[in-house]
Amino acid sequence: MDFSLVFLNILSLVFLAVIIALSWYRRQMPGAVAFCIFVFTAFIWSFGSFMEQSVSSYSAKVQWRNFTQVGTFGLPVAGLFFALSYIGVPAKKCRLTACILSCWQALPLILIFSDSRLHLMRQSVSLVSDSSGFPMLVVRQTVFGMICVSLNYAIMVVVVCILLATAVRRRSRRFSLLIISAGITLPVIFSCLNNALGSGAFVGIPDSTSFVFSAFTAFIGIRYFGLLVLSPAARDLAFDVVDEGILVGTAEGRLVDMNPAARRMLGRHFGLSENARPSEFGQPLAEILGAQTHRLCVVKRWTFSLPFPDGDEKAHYELHCFELKNKNVVIGYTGILHDITEETNLLQQLMTKAERDPLTGVYNKLAFTEIVSGLLDQDGDVSGSLLLFDIDQFKICNDTYGHLAGDKVIKELCERSRTVLRPCDIFGRVGGDEFAVFFPGMSEGDALAAAERIRAAVASAPIDLTECVLDVSVSAGVASAGSPAKTVASSIGAFENLFSRADSALYRSKDHGRNRVTKF
Repeated sequence: MDFSLVFLNILSLVFLAVIIALSWYRRQMPGAVAFCIFVFTAFIWSFGSFMEQSVSSYSAKVQWRNFTQVGTFGLPVAGLFFALSYIGVPAKKCRLTACILSCWQALPLILIFSDSRLHLMRQSVSLVSDSSGFPMLVVRQTVFGMICVSLNYAIMVVVVCILLATAVRRRSRRFSLLIISAGITLPVIFSCLNNALGSGAFVGIPDSTSFVFSAFTAFIGIRYFGLLVLSPAARDLAFDVVDEGILVGTAEGRLVDMNPAARRMLGRHFGLSENARPSEFGQPLAEILGAQTHRLCVVKRWTFSLPFPDGDEKAHYELHCFELKNKNVVIGYTGILHDITEETNLLQQLMTKAERDPLTGVYNKLAFTEIVSGLLDQDGDVSGSLLLFDIDQFKICNDTYGHLAGDKVIKELCERSRTVLRPCDIFGRVGGDEFAVFFPGMSEGDALAAAERIRAAVASAPIDLTECVLDVSVSAGVASAGSPAKTVASSIGAFENLFSRADSALYRSKDHGRNRVTKF
């Protein structure tokens, strides 16, 4: 064999041995052991092919050709085992797949080593001389042998496709996977052409020589692109399993990648399947946020709600965005999408408890005071009226029928009052049986009419207390938020002034016989 071919063969074997040692050294890393087995089968193939070319006798060449077949038929199994392990398929499924495939691959190996008697894999094996006069084997395969060899190549094609598909989805491992895919592809193509066209197709260059490129690329993938480094695998696993959604977009705003959690979150609102393209999610998201997605990094943080298509409920989200830079040039962005529905609902419940009266559901005194004070504090003319009213002889009701009956009277009073209020009116409970309504933008005359409607609604029918039926009435006072309120310096002072005047009008209603409305 030519010295250059001998050198290349020895170089490929050295590279393969180094890679086996590196893989075993990093055997704790995901896919490292499987990769070690994969490279070892390539080493057997390469070493057997090299030795076959090195010997001259027929029997020795046949023996080394048979030895080579261990690597030839073992490489597809080991390659598939490595590919499945590296992309994160559970170890149990990987081992089961490898065992089933190994059982099939063992059959042609058994037939090859017993071929001198059975002749099921090879029709004939002859020794011929190449152009330089060196003897070489020529093998004519049976149909079954060609099927077995073709299946080898088919499995290797599947392995390469799995690695390439993973490279598309896993940016952090893209270069290492592309490099190792190229390293696998070349010897497979070389061997396939050698089998199809004959050993003389490449001027007698053996299959083992092609492993120089394969071994070198694998070494580059491990040494410089972290093929067996934990960090890229951990990042990819985190991308898939974290509960938070992850979005990746270009600098122009096009959404190019998203993890399964983001697909689940947005898909249930947009009516998209989890397999839809990222750009299909990006367009409705930009419309809901009211901005193009490339502006997300400018704003940094968004909080928004998305309705469910089959109901009135909403889910609440928070989106944090970060710029992706390369040498201080923005090349894209990544966003973390967090479902804050539970936190938002809890906060809303707490706020409701903090500002609402637990018995009636109307504003409590503190919340009512803050809201109306805020309105009175607005610039410009203050427009609106305040109504105060309480239940006539309520103490007698409590003393006679008990506090549970009194609570029922208060709840029924609020229900009847709500029927005549506008959505913008502010209704609050400011005492035990004392209530207040602020009518924004309503004149004193209209407020008097509204107060009269409330008084009539309360007195329209007796309230059933189970023990008895009780007639209930209210006395009310109305004051307008005009010039007198604006003479007070602060908004709290303005509210107190308005409240005091309405309260005075309320007591005048009490003094004049109750069940009436009086203006200040």
